[in-house]
Amino acid sequence: MVLMGTVISKAAGLFEDKEVAQSQSYGPASRGGACRTDVIISTEAVDYTKALCPDVMILMSPMAAERYLREARADKTVVIVDSSLVKEGSYPGRLYSVPATDIAEREHGARIVANMVMLGAFSAITGLVTMSSLEQLVPEHVPPRSLEVNLRALRSGYAYGLALVGGAAGGTGESP
Repeated sequence: MVLMGTVISKAAGLFEDKEVAQSQSYGPASRGGACRTDVIISTEAVDYTKALCPDVMILMSPMAAERYLREARADKTVVIVDSSLVKEGSYPGRLYSVPATDIAEREHGARIVANMVMLGAFSAITGLVTMSSLEQLVPEHVPPRSLEVNLRALRSGYAYGLALVGGAAGGTGESP
């Protein structure tokens, strides 16, 4: 989650000409737990680094869904869940299920790239950052030996996200 937040915020700030702020919190057992990254993307100056009412929420663990889903608003929040790990339930907002962990394991042989699958899906579903921006930044944030698998996972997530929104990045073109 932290890596996704870092890449999203840099992509929006460096390549999408947006104002951004990013913060994160996680405990010692963050992998698979309820770590959190808040990314604020705006066309105006950002004056607070926490999302008070998120427009988009990415959930990759049951613990994170239990802890943070109450912040989503049915009339506003786009919820993207890793349906490999976060089971069906009642979600406020527009729900997109992406089996990111299954895709990472099945197509890329590496469960650890599920975050890249979700990052690609996020780009396709929301249109907030472009794939081009993400592809430029991922090499700065992953080890060289795993760069290719991370980029393939990013692209497969983007393709999956595009299929969910009918082939057009960002769905209807509206901001989430």
